[in-house]
Amino acid sequence: MSGLSARNFKLEDRGEIREGAYADLVVFDAATVKDVATFEQPKALSIGIDCVLVNGAIAYRSGEVSSERSGRFLRRPWAASLGAAPGQRSLAKNGRGNIFDWFGSFP
Repeated sequence: MSGLSARNFKLEDRGEIREGAYADLVVFDAATVKDVATFEQPKALSIGIDCVLVNGAIAYRSGEVSSERSGRFLRRPWAASLGAAPGQRSLAKNGRGNIFDWFGSFP
């Protein structure tokens, strides 16, 4: 997630690499990264991804997934005011007048 996305979704201390921020990082080689999943094998791991860190803890490295779960579900502070339960689609307007659904995307 970029800093712009984090700011748009009002997620504090996310989207930046700095002291005090949550370290959610994917380390990859842009020249070799490739999605190899297919309809027949939708869970096939991408190639070229070396390491994934979630909240500063290694979640994936060299093809191995860690048993540690350091992540958590992020709720946007204003989401409760929309009246939709998680997983339900509910259209609303944000502060700039843009219409979006519960998941933050434009319909």
